[in-house]
Amino acid sequence: METNMLHEKLMKQLDAIEAELYKLGFHAEKAKEPVSVRSAFGMNEMPFEYWLTS
Repeated sequence: METNMLHEKLMKQLDAIEAELYKLGFHAEKAKEPVSVRSAFGMNEMPFEYWLTS
């Protein structure tokens, strides 16, 4: 099976699962866009993900 076809099939399955979970009340807010934060380490700014893993 071609990779794109497999991806599309899996995405349809995930969409169906997500819809059922939403109907049952198991849902969360969508993730917000990543933002830069002021660093406590003296740099002007760095992405939160970098700060978190440093």
